[in-house]
Amino acid sequence: NNNINNNNGGNNFSSLQEGFSSESEGGSDGEYWKQEFDNSLEYSKSVMDEVDEEFKTISSLKNVLEEWKKTQSQSYKDCYIPMCLPTLFSPYIKFELLYWNPFVKNTVDHFDWYKQLCFYGAEKGEPLKEDDEDEDLVPRLIQHLVTPYLSDYIEDSFNPFSHSQNHKLVSLVLDISQYLDTDSEEFKTLLMSLWKSIHTALDEVIVPYPSSDQPDALNVCRWLFNRSIKLVRNVVKWRHILAVPLLQSATMLKVTSEKQVQYIKNLNSIEDALSAIEQVLDSYPSDWLTSGSGVHEHLQKFQSVIRKFLTRFQRRCPPPTTATTIIPVNELEVIRKIIRLMVKINDRDTAMQINVAHKLKMTLRKRKIKK
Repeated sequence: NNNINNNNGGNNFSSLQEGFSSESEGGSDGEYWKQEFDNSLEYSKSVMDEVDEEFKTISSLKNVLEEWKKTQSQSYKDCYIPMCLPTLFSPYIKFELLYWNPFVKNTVDHFDWYKQLCFYGAEKGEPLKEDDEDEDLVPRLIQHLVTPYLSDYIEDSFNPFSHSQNHKLVSLVLDISQYLDTDSEEFKTLLMSLWKSIHTALDEVIVPYPSSDQPDALNVCRWLFNRSIKLVRNVVKWRHILAVPLLQSATMLKVTSEKQVQYIKNLNSIEDALSAIEQVLDSYPSDWLTSGSGVHEHLQKFQSVIRKFLTRFQRRCPPPTTATTIIPVNELEVIRKIIRLMVKINDRDTAMQINVAHKLKMTLRKRKIKK
């Protein structure tokens, strides 16, 4: 990644937001392809040059068809125009889709064709009748034209590591789902395209653990760990669209238990290890970390890691033997953090034992569930 190195050729990990910066997730295909794409778009503007004025724009075609429907409704139906509308409007919609970047404009109501056709066939100020065959025109256009285009766009351009792309895309998919049957083949294909991109990113995550005290090596490992945290946070955003058990298994097992835990185990500093564990836990929704969520077994490795560091710390700092024993402030903070982490993973019994042993009198409140 070019963003890793500074202009002087040296490592610049410390100047990055340690793996969290979206700028480090490049998306450019190069100046050549950008120029070729711009040239194609410019050429496409001449497509309608020789078309009759009556059919040059979607607005003009719409006026012709609406007039037909209004003045000769039976002929309009006999010619199966309601059935043919998606095909008739398709060239204009596809032309507008050429210029669409879903990561910039992430609603369907921003399209000119949407504004033109949203009230197609309706009298001014009057909604279409429920039995009007044109009532579902916009949903059909979204299903048969917009959704397939978006599926292809996701496969070609979606970067699951990008916070902004995930944020925009989640909103867009939720928006589209309001217009069509979520059991349709088009919507299923869209979800498959999303999952394919996400699954590939999760498989490609690398979280090496530090094996030396070299600053550059440690910075690289920390950067890759933080990058994995960022990916998990992005994937979790899809929990209201993709199947939750699928997402839980892919993140908690493939990334956290198999990769992030190994990194944490090899950290020399207890403070660093506890901070890393807290980062991981905070990347998940609270309800995923409770025994009732059905994935509590995925967190067993977490608990063993936390207990490992707790045991190591207690050897250096056993609980006070008398009421007058003074424990250094920094060590008390570590103990409190361990207790808070135990509560986060729903191991309240261990948290209470530590709390009592160290006479801290902490109030162990249940963590608020964030849906």
